[in-house]
Amino acid sequence: MAHARMTDPSTSHLAAASVKNETLTQRVILDFLFVPMTDEELVHYYKQAQARIDTIPRASDSGIRSRRAELTRDFKVFAVGYKKTKSGRKAIVWQAG
Repeated sequence: MAHARMTDPSTSHLAAASVKNETLTQRVILDFLFVPMTDEELVHYYKQAQARIDTIPRASDSGIRSRRAELTRDFKVFAVGYKKTKSGRKAIVWQAG
């Protein structure tokens, strides 16, 4: 996802806003979110796949959640419900759509 700095001219902001291509990390996340899951589950499955498959980019837990949030902002991922995390807290279930 392209970004422009606050100090960049307006043309840079327009150009950054026009870029809609997903990163490889975002594409992997979209593939996982074919099945509805929480961020906790998404991070778990992403890390498992990353350990086995060399072509999956490295990403931190927070980076995975941030990429999912970008996909949500771009209307490629949607909240479809709630369920409890391992610790018993309520979490949003996400799905690609």
